Amino acid sequence: MHWTGKRHRLLQFSKWLFTPLALVFLVVLLWQSRDTLVTLTQNIDAMWLAVSIVCWLSMYLTSPLFSFVMLRALGARESYWLLMRIFVHRLPAKYLPGGIWQTVARGYDLKESGISTGNVTQLLVYEVGMPILGALTVGTVLLLAAGQRPSGVVVLLQVTLGLAVAGFCLAPLAHRFHILRLSRLELRDYATAVACLLLQWCMIAGSFSAFILALDIEGLSSGPATIAGAYAVSWVVGYVALFAPQGLGVLEYTAQQLIDFPLTTAAGLSVVFCFRLLPACLDMAAWLLLSGVGLVYCQRLRKSAPPGRRAGSAKVRFGSSLCKSRSKKLLNRKNQL
Repeated sequence: MHWTGKRHRLLQFSKWLFTPLALVFLVVLLWQSRDTLVTLTQNIDAMWLAVSIVCWLSMYLTSPLFSFVMLRALGARESYWLLMRIFVHRLPAKYLPGGIWQTVARGYDLKESGISTGNVTQLLVYEVGMPILGALTVGTVLLLAAGQRPSGVVVLLQVTLGLAVAGFCLAPLAHRFHILRLSRLELRDYATAVACLLLQWCMIAGSFSAFILALDIEGLSSGPATIAGAYAVSWVVGYVALFAPQGLGVLEYTAQQLIDFPLTTAAGLSVVFCFRLLPACLDMAAWLLLSGVGLVYCQRLRKSAPPGRRAGSAKVRFGSSLCKSRSKKLLNRKNQL
């Protein structure tokens, strides 16, 4: 137990130490590559940039869809729009140090909305583990489809793909043979959830590929499939690097190695790092839009409420507490009793 505590503290310390060092290193690379980046941004292709934005925005729809179908597979029923509001409402927590706060915040909101603790715990376990399998599946399939890889690399990709597919089968097998004492798992809904996850990763990888193509890098030999697959695989490498929150630095280095950039190493790393800015801006814009809609919603509630109850209606929160859904669930439980 003593060694476990020391290991946990060491891991936390490495995260806090690595993050500022990686940021400083990447900022230095950006400064060294500023001339190249300015030239690339001046010649940016608006069409490919729009495709990149649309692909990333579609993730706001597919990610809650995975949670919706997965909860249904676990026997729970919840509104898709509720899950989407929770997802967008907690987007800023993704950028807090530590890398777990978005998951923690969403788990709290799901529990507050009336979902049982057991179903919330199972959903979060699937949401933490299954994206690795989804990214590996999409990344290896795209890299294999692109071809032009040494035979040893092809074998490695095929083995990785097989392991990812086998990983998707573990949950149904565990439920089938009662290895895990969890609620029943509906196979049809589980397969739908896996399809939603793969679609989500196609959109994420496609957003990165379109972003690179939008820069119109002269002499770039890697095709769209290679670029998209490289990002998905690089994300997994960064995800499992526990010392690097959100794979900072690790993702950039891995992607730069898998993509044949006709640029210097510093410029290649800087280009991959610049892609982080696009999702960050879109995430903040989506969060501000939801917050604005929530403000208008609350103001309308206050105006429509009777004078004696306007103070209480001001406490209604549009994003996380989701009072209407919770009240409905509590009413149903009361009627059952």
